[in-house]
Amino acid sequence: MPKFLAKHDYKDPVDMDKLDNYTDLTGGTSFFQACALDPVGKGGSFIGLMTALRNHKLDWTEVYDTSKLVQGADISGSTPLFVDVGGAHGLDTERILARHPDLPKDILVLQDTPEVVGMEIEGLDPRIKRMPYDFFTPQPVVGSRAYFFHAVPHDWPDADCVRMFEQVKKAFKKGYSKLLIYEVVLPKVGAANMQTTLDLELMNCTSGLERTEDDWTRLLKQVGFRIVDITRHARAVESVIEAELE
Repeated sequence: MPKFLAKHDYKDPVDMDKLDNYTDLTGGTSFFQACALDPVGKGGSFIGLMTALRNHKLDWTEVYDTSKLVQGADISGSTPLFVDVGGAHGLDTERILARHPDLPKDILVLQDTPEVVGMEIEGLDPRIKRMPYDFFTPQPVVGSRAYFFHAVPHDWPDADCVRMFEQVKKAFKKGYSKLLIYEVVLPKVGAANMQTTLDLELMNCTSGLERTEDDWTRLLKQVGFRIVDITRHARAVESVIEAELE
């Protein structure tokens, strides 16, 4: 870490393409490129780690009242309700089904890379629709009630998050759609050890970072979103940020 910080003049390394801290381990490719090139080995290990962490952490549905999504939403089956962007094996989507077991087929969409959604996912509810998707490209699911990101934006510097959220913005139905982000919201002082450790590891591996409330407000405002609520829980490391179009 000291050598890494010195190499980048003690500044945040905000360009993933130029971040070479990981390339000596991956034959010259970035962290995510290495996972994509080896979906069973490195990619499978990464997804396994993320799944284990999500099982360990407090369910997002314990933090956020999902009835706010269902109330006033079209759940006839013809309109999407929930799009889990970069959702890996669908644990977070399963959790909304656990809260609302009568939801119909195909209004819950799980999006991730082709390698991930193409895997055999044991026990995934058949009502959840899998969809290969690159979140830097146009969002194919238009007008969903909610677009959900869990531990995705923190992998990327601000400029890439702007690109990511621009695609969500284009798919939004103003006054109806919600952007939900389940991630760390760092306090100005007194952050937990796990939060600060994650912040350093993200910087080291992917040019990513954990963000304060001011950071999130500033980032989302660049894309035309405003934060309407941040829901916290005493036992949760992460918070649910709810945003709408300005």
